[in-house]
Amino acid sequence: MEVHMRKVLLIILLAAAVNMAFGTCGDHGMGKMVFMTGDAQASAVFFGIVVEDIDAKTAEAMDYPYGYGILITTVVPGSPAEGYGLQANDVLTSIDGETVKDTEDFDEIREDLEPGEVVSIGYWRAGKDFNKEVTLQGRDTPQMQYQFQKQRTPSKVGSGGGSFIPMWCMIDMDDVNALLEGLHFKPIGDKGILMQGIGGKGHIGKGFFVGGVITSYSDNYKQNNPDSVRYHDYVRYESGFGGVTLDKRFPICKNFVGSLGVLLGGGGHTIELMHSNADYSWPDNNTEFTSGNYHSTINRSYMIVQPKAELMYRLLNWLSIRAEVGYVYGYTGKEGWRVEGLADETFYVKNSPNTPYRGLTFSIGPWFGF
Repeated sequence: MEVHMRKVLLIILLAAAVNMAFGTCGDHGMGKMVFMTGDAQASAVFFGIVVEDIDAKTAEAMDYPYGYGILITTVVPGSPAEGYGLQANDVLTSIDGETVKDTEDFDEIREDLEPGEVVSIGYWRAGKDFNKEVTLQGRDTPQMQYQFQKQRTPSKVGSGGGSFIPMWCMIDMDDVNALLEGLHFKPIGDKGILMQGIGGKGHIGKGFFVGGVITSYSDNYKQNNPDSVRYHDYVRYESGFGGVTLDKRFPICKNFVGSLGVLLGGGGHTIELMHSNADYSWPDNNTEFTSGNYHSTINRSYMIVQPKAELMYRLLNWLSIRAEVGYVYGYTGKEGWRVEGLADETFYVKNSPNTPYRGLTFSIGPWFGF
């Protein structure tokens, strides 16, 4: 099981590299808007600034303390924004008392404004907050109207992120519990197990996201052997799965998206058994090292397919909350359980059951990004 999980972890790291490559480059310019125009009409409010969303790295570099606002990267010479006193590297935080969360939010606020209105504009500059009243302007001439164009709209489906992932997995535990009870151990919950893991994904374009997930459960037990007080019995149980994910997102409303996707990977059960009286001797011609002790690890591995659906709501530029429901299905062409050898070989465990690996999965928690 550990070998399989290490392979899956390598897949996750590869997926993370894809996330970093495509999440920042695959949708070039994402989150950056040029608000030179209101729309194609001269009556629209005109600012003349280039803005972009602030990620956590940029905020830290600037010592920017808030979880909202948009960064002004360029102020067009002669534009209304220059007249308002705005400068490059200012962070626009509010318009007419409404908090500006991101570029998409700014665009929606701006569309409700009219040239000639007097509004307050809040902005942050070099560690200080400013607020001033300005008179909004529109495009006065056709030349000004078509001199600049909106270069890019922010992605309404987000750009990606990652987080730790708690997952309630309702796989069939009957065979595992039967073994534990046969060894006089308490069974694991028959309604499922709570796995813990990590995951991430990045936008590769047209609403598609590629990433990876790895999640697992582990517990161990110790007790006196009921048939001999000289011996102790130990059991360690592990279960988990992971793989590469592909999702298709679709916007539902502002800051709220849904997605349908699938995970392809591997996983399974591992049970480590130990029966010991703590009496070990170095072997010679007349003795055995184990002296009645034994230690073995059995497992059952699967190829994993997990179709799933997800809902995500963005709270801040860098923080969202997600909920996911799925169904994990494991397939294996091998009969029964296997004992692991020391050279990656496996041996069939006679009379062992063909334990299935399938059931509903549920997950809810924070997501760093969107």
